[in-house]
Amino acid sequence: MPAPRSARRTFGLTFAALAALTCCGPALAQPPASGDAGNAGEATGPALNVFRSRNVILTTDLPAEKSEALLVELETMLDLVGRFFGAPLRKPIPLLVWKDTAKWQGVPLPPEAAAKMREGGGVTIGSTMGLQNTFTGQFRATDASATAYASSRRGTPLHESVHAYCMLTFGGTGPVWYSEGLAELGSYFRQGDVSVRVSEPVMSHLQTSPRQTLREILDPNAVTGDSWENYAWRWALAHVLAYNPNYRDRYRPLGVSLMNEDGKLSFESVYGPMAREITFEYDFFLDVLEQGVRPDLIAWDWKGRYRPLREGRRATARLKADAGWQPGAAELTEGVVIEYAAEGEWSVGRDEPRPTHVTVLDDDYEEPKPEDDAEPTEPPPPVTADGGEDGRGRLVGAIFDPNDYTLSEEFELGAAGTFTAPASGQLVLRCRDKWGQLDDNDGRLTVRLTAVKTE
Repeated sequence: MPAPRSARRTFGLTFAALAALTCCGPALAQPPASGDAGNAGEATGPALNVFRSRNVILTTDLPAEKSEALLVELETMLDLVGRFFGAPLRKPIPLLVWKDTAKWQGVPLPPEAAAKMREGGGVTIGSTMGLQNTFTGQFRATDASATAYASSRRGTPLHESVHAYCMLTFGGTGPVWYSEGLAELGSYFRQGDVSVRVSEPVMSHLQTSPRQTLREILDPNAVTGDSWENYAWRWALAHVLAYNPNYRDRYRPLGVSLMNEDGKLSFESVYGPMAREITFEYDFFLDVLEQGVRPDLIAWDWKGRYRPLREGRRATARLKADAGWQPGAAELTEGVVIEYAAEGEWSVGRDEPRPTHVTVLDDDYEEPKPEDDAEPTEPPPPVTADGGEDGRGRLVGAIFDPNDYTLSEEFELGAAGTFTAPASGQLVLRCRDKWGQLDDNDGRLTVRLTAVKTE
């Protein structure tokens, strides 16, 4: 089970602009600006070794094979984080990773790092130098340093390295909700893949525990390092904001502003006008959460058009198999009887579970198979809106109430027939499949609807 991780301590040296005044604060474990290992270089012992890659200076008691594998994993992640923000890492990250704490006896560590070693967690400690205008109070970071300390347990070195990247690149990590959500998000990064792939403890917690609200996640009084359970909820919000096309274009600019602490943007100023939509999609994401879920495929179409259907009126909906709920083109009144017919065929991919998240340091890690060694599979046969024998591929519907942002229970449809609207609101339709397996579906349907009876 993931261990809680500590707050990052960021101390700074501040040079006052437009005034001959220099202020400085204390710095814990402050690496030199050159990006060398700094005090991490003092963490040497007979059982410790230093390994280097382009962006990481790793001091560890891990064996060489595991250390080299970790460096490869870290380099891949840091490259993806840099691309995500459009800002490559400026200097190497000194990273200390422990597995057997007995081998670190006598090694000088900052108090925060020593505490995390006892707890089995991690912490990133850094400093920022910059210029502050004495008239406006505005601060501009000019240089930063960061050292990451981490247990080898479940992704902690990845998580702390994201914090170190943010400190070195932007001068800070932002408020807790963004800082910890991003660190978890970054530790799961995979090239060209925005689907959910988290550890089993995280998945189980999010599926079975009382849900944290957005207000609780955004609590300005929250402290970092509180619990891995809180980190899980922060990740869930980050995954929605970063990958859902309704919100993703605002997530990175907001983060840069928060990490720079320039005061230009806040969650309220960026996302406040769409708070109800975000709340609905965050809750919906958790309602359907499983390995493989993609926020871009289940994103709600808030711009969809719906035509009020009174007796004799018609509407036409066009649907994709590889998407979640889609506009059914009709706004219905509870009790109205709708006649429908679906034209076309679509196909659903194989019913196979999606993988969980493991790192190269986990006991259950297995080397991925080369794509050339993958067993060839037959493309799934197309089906009509009646679906296959297992029920997948069947046309189903629900009613969304745009006034109170609620979604009715799903009801079955098919290739043709009639149904009675169970509630008033907007008709939404989809191809039935497991929510984490939409990405390998294909095909489209056209659904024609006619109101044949109204009360």
